[in-house]
Order: sequence, then structure tokens, then C-alpha cells
Amino acid sequence: LLLLLLLLPLLSQLSHSVLSAALPCSPMAPPPFTMAAAFDVSASYTHLPIHNQDWAAFWSHASSHCHTSSHTSSHTSSHTSSRTSSPTASKSPLLRRSRNSRSPQGSPSARPRCLAGTATLDSPSSVPPWVRLGPFPRAAMTSDVAGGNPGRLFPALREVAARQDTLPLITDAFQTWLQGYAERSEKDEVDSVFASHIPTVMRLSVTCPFGDVRKAMHGILENIAAVDASLLPPVKISTRATTFYPADDVPSLDSSDEDVADEFERAFGADGRVSHMTRVMAYHPEYLSAFRQAHNHQLWGSGALDLATRHLIAVMAATRHNCDYLVKIHSAHFLDLGGNPEYLQGWENLPEKLLALLPLNALLAHQPWLIKPEMIQKLVKSGPAGWSTAELVHAVVLLAHFHSLAGFIFGCGVVPEIDFTAELPEEYSQDATGPESLDASKDVVEKLKQLKQEEEENCDAEEADAAANLQTFFALEESAAPDSPPPHTRDAGGEQVHLFQCPELEPAHCAHADFSVGCKEYTVFRIQNFSWADHGFSTASRYYDRKGADYIDQEFQVIRDLTYQTLGHEAEVDTHKYRNAVWNYALRVKGVVNDSYEYREVNELLSRRLKAFVKAVVCYPDCITFAMQSNLNDVFVSSEKVHICLLALEARKQAEMLYALNAIMQFAH
Repeated sequence: LLLLLLLLPLLSQLSHSVLSAALPCSPMAPPPFTMAAAFDVSASYTHLPIHNQDWAAFWSHASSHCHTSSHTSSHTSSHTSSRTSSPTASKSPLLRRSRNSRSPQGSPSARPRCLAGTATLDSPSSVPPWVRLGPFPRAAMTSDVAGGNPGRLFPALREVAARQDTLPLITDAFQTWLQGYAERSEKDEVDSVFASHIPTVMRLSVTCPFGDVRKAMHGILENIAAVDASLLPPVKISTRATTFYPADDVPSLDSSDEDVADEFERAFGADGRVSHMTRVMAYHPEYLSAFRQAHNHQLWGSGALDLATRHLIAVMAATRHNCDYLVKIHSAHFLDLGGNPEYLQGWENLPEKLLALLPLNALLAHQPWLIKPEMIQKLVKSGPAGWSTAELVHAVVLLAHFHSLAGFIFGCGVVPEIDFTAELPEEYSQDATGPESLDASKDVVEKLKQLKQEEEENCDAEEADAAANLQTFFALEESAAPDSPPPHTRDAGGEQVHLFQCPELEPAHCAHADFSVGCKEYTVFRIQNFSWADHGFSTASRYYDRKGADYIDQEFQVIRDLTYQTLGHEAEVDTHKYRNAVWNYALRVKGVVNDSYEYREVNELLSRRLKAFVKAVVCYPDCITFAMQSNLNDVFVSSEKVHICLLALEARKQAEMLYALNAIMQFAH
């Protein structure tokens, strides 16, 4: 019996090895993946890097120039062993570590295979300048801040319990550096390390939801200005999140609304920042909560793609609409996760597998009705350049998400956070006003009441003639926006936003083109044949992730049901038909028809100016100007214009996903 007990572990291990060899993973299913490996928002991010300008380097220099406080010294001995065994202990702080050395499980197999490559940099100068932005989301969240790794001090500001201990350490580090800076005639590397993170201090001084952090960061900036004002970037410190709406109208970081305040604290706790995009979405906290769940899961939750590749795909998607804001954010994420910086230099440096995704990215963004099963067949194949079905569906989810998100960024005039140091054109420096006319709002309300009355009177009548309804669908564009987008009126960003647009690999003339009802190459996409509820959701659940599909479905439901029973200055208004009109018009622009919807309601409820704006958000958002959205002031307040942008965002996302998932299912069958 004793011998048998001793042999049991060996037999168990042997049987496990045999079964693993005999039952390989299905090529159609995503590789084994755990929530901990995926760094879900509830996980402890104890080993993730912060940025290419490594905070470990920053604080290793800081600690060598700082006087150790009595508080930190009391904890030092209890954490000596953890610091000694840290991966950073045996490496130069200025070197990029390989992705494998950062794995929180200690093994690269804990995550899906990385498509995006790894990097080891001798100097931050080899990183493109637009991604050197300071600490970003997914930096280490630790519980050993007081006496442990000093490179995790800034991320620890997200932890309520650690914040009181961390703020004095940060303040002392900067103060000690400034004393040495003033005494030295020749500046050294320490100065450049500290100076490079001043923009982050500036951002925290105005966009942190915690008043004690903002106050401490203000104090640091005052000390810097007193020593050498030239160290401060020539950027005006502002709390403005958007230039389309009045600054005092956008939800404040000190909002008295508990739902808004909770969302801001969650955002800061998960990302280390409350982005301006988050603040604008906070007009509608119920939607913001659903959006953040889906957004975080797609980027950090379970799925077939490794984390770095997800952010590189986000960058590729954002470049289709020249969205510099999203390009910068996710380029930094990509580098945080060990991505190869050469990939950010242009499409020529992409690996073959990601290069093959460029045509799908282009068509999905501009002409999704041209996506055919043959295109999917070229992507889903064996070999290092081939995509599994699970990987491709995850990529489609990301592409559709970020194409539509770019529309929201431009449609709401979201400005970069201060550490982006971006400048805005003059036309974006104005404040929008509220509704200019009570009569315009009343006219819309009267139309809504009239349509509702007609619907009740005809509820027992026969359904409208399908052919006539489809004809109305076809005719919508004649009373909407121009056939071509307006000329660009501003620089959408730096030249980096064009780096993943490759005419040599993309289909000919793959830019925006209106859906042509008379074209013989394609037909309308009918919801009745392939809908999200009946087909798209199950496809995404099968190949992407059930929880991720649930989150996307919740986004669609929340934004379609969201209402405050108001329109402009009018209260107690049933806005269901108006919201439906915006949703179905956005789908119409992408060639998606719902036979059960009365398309005449679009022309009766939506003005030509509103349709032009919605079409711009859905098709060519980088051409949106301040004047285009201010044309809506006669009816809507700021929160309602944000609501319209969110409806357009989600409708476009659903349309793109329907086209791609339908092609994938046709290929699979």
C-alpha cells in the first residue's frame, strides 16, 4: 500500500501526458485561456509593465537620489526578498524586457501565442515619438507599495488604501530631484527621466477623480515652476474633455451624481486615468458601464488573441479614420505589453499574418457589403500566416469596435488628455450652446405624437406593402447627405495615422463609397436573413467568447432602450420612434435593411442636417467639424447629441459585425 501511494503521483502525471497528447485542442476553438492570464479587470496586475519609458527605471533613479522616509524604512526588511527576486533586479532599467519575462504566471504558455512580437530596446529613442506618453493602463497594481518595488508607486494611486502612503513618496522623489537639478550645472540622464514624466503629473493634477491626488500633483508642478519653468511643457492646463460642448456641462470629476462618480473611480482604478472619452460618455452612466465592460473584456479579457496583438489591431482600425487619439493610446498599450515597436513604423514591418488582415480592415471600415466568404477563406488557413476562426472573429470584434469608436471621438469633439500635448484647430475652440429655439423641439415632439397615433389606429390593419417600404429605404439617401464626404478641414493627427493604409494590398479604391442601391455586384443586407439576435450573437459566442458576446449584446440593448423621456426643452416625451429612426438610418447608410421597420419615419423625424451628421459619424468621422454638430442646436442639448453619437456608434458596430460574421458562417458551412 505504501508503494502504491508513492507511485500514484507518477501515474497521475503519466496519464495526464498521454491524454493531452491524444486529445489536442480543436483548431476552431481558442487556445486554453484563463481570466487571470487575460488580466481581467478584477485581476491583480502585479507584474505588468507600465510603458517604454519604464517606471522601474524612473524610480530606480529616484530612489538613488531620494532620502528614504521613516515610513518606508519600517517596511523595507519585510520586502527585501520580493525585490531581490523581481525580474527587474537583474536587468538594466533602461532595457525593454521580453514579454515572457513579464508573464504573471511565470510561463509564456499562460497566454495565447503572441502575434505582435516582442521588443528589447537599448533606448526609448527607438520608440516612435507619438507613443512616448508616460504611464498608461495596466501598470502594476500592488499591495506592497510602502516597502516594495518603487517602480509601482504611481500605479498605486489607484488603490485607496495605498494612496495616503504613496503620495508623500512621489512628492519627496520629485522634490529631491529638483534640489539636485538646481545644483547641477550639467544635466544628466536622471533629469531626462524625471522631465519626461512631468506631462503625467500635469494630467493627474486635473483629471484624477481624487482631490488629494490632484492637490499633491499641483504642489509638484508649483515646485517645478519655481525651480525651472522651462521644464513644463508649453501646453495650457485645461479640464476640458471636449470642445463641442460647454466645459461646465460635461460631467465633472467631482460630480455629485453617485453613478457618474462611481464610474470615474472604476475607470481610474482600472486604467490609471479618467480619459476624456470616458468623461463625455458619462453623460449617460448606464451606457458607460455597459461600454466599459465590453471594451475592457475585448482588450483584456479571455479571447483567442494575445493582449499585445489586440492593441495593435486597435491601432490598425483607428488609422482607417485617422483617429490620432486612439492611435496614441493603443500604441502605448502595445508597447507596454512587449510589442515590437517596429510594427508601429508602418505596414511594411508587420508580420505576414497581420499584413493579411489589412484588406479586411479596409473593407469593413468603408465598404463592408463587399466582404465575401472568399476573403475569409484566404485568411483562415493553417501555417504561421493563417488565422484560426476564433482569432479572426476576435479580430473582427476589435475592428468593428474601434472603427465605430473613432466616430464617437470625432462626433463628440473629444480632445486628447494633456499628456498627449496635442493642439486643436481654432474652429474647435468654441463652446456649443443649448437649443436655440423652443419651436424646433416642439415640432419634433408633435411629429412623434402623430406617428404614435397613426400606429395605434392602424395596429389592426394589414402590414404596409413591403415593396413600397423598401422603395422608401432606397430613397432615403436622396434626402440625406451628399454622395461624397466633405473635404478635410483640419489635420486629423500626425502622419502615423496613415501608416497602416496600404493601397498595394487593399482592394482598389477602398475608401468611403455610398451604398448604391442600383449596383449589381451586391444587394441589401436583410436583418431577417442574418440578425444579431438570431445569428450574430450565437456566432460570436461560439468563436469569440460567450461573456464577451453577452457584453456586446448588453451594449446594444442599453443604448437602444436608453431614454430620459425628454427632447430638448420638452419633458414627458416618448422618444422610442426617434431613437429607432436614428438607429435604422445608421444601418441604412451601411446597406442594412429591416423589413419590419417603416422607413418613412426616418424622413418625417430626422432633419437633413441630422442625417448628414449621423452619416458623417458612421462613414467619414474625421471630416466632422464644429459647425456640423452645432447645426443641431435648434433641437438638442449636449447630452442628447452625445446620445445620437452613441446610437450611431453601436448601429455601425452591429452592421460591420453582421457583414463579417455572415461571411465567416458562409465560409464555415
